[in-house]
Amino acid sequence: MNLPPGAVFAYSFEPEARYWPTVTASNPDQVPDITVMASHLGGGRHWEFLIEDPGTGELRLSRHSDPEDLEAARAQVPEFFAAMAELRPRTLEEVRAVLARLGAVDVTLRERY
Repeated sequence: MNLPPGAVFAYSFEPEARYWPTVTASNPDQVPDITVMASHLGGGRHWEFLIEDPGTGELRLSRHSDPEDLEAARAQVPEFFAAMAELRPRTLEEVRAVLARLGAVDVTLRERY
C-alpha cells in the first residue's frame, strides 16, 4: 500500500451504522454498501468510494463514487483491487473479509451501549 502519511486503509459497513435506519427510512431505494477509504482516524478522508449490493448477486461501484477518488485508490491500494479481481466477492460480507485480510480498519459508527 502507498497511502498518504498519517492515513489508514479503512471502511465503514453502512448497514451496521447507527444512522442506517434513518437513511433507509428517508430513502427506501437505498441499497446496502461499504464505504472504502483512506482515512485519518481523527477525521477526514483523502479519498473514498462505495461498493453497493443491489441484491442481484453482483456488487457494483456506486454511481456516487468520484472518478478521481477511484483513481487515487487504485494507485494507493492496488492490493485491494487485485484481491477483488481474484476472489470476486459476491456479498458485502465477502468484501469485508477481503478488507480484513488486508488490514483495513473498521470505522463504522455504531450505537454505543
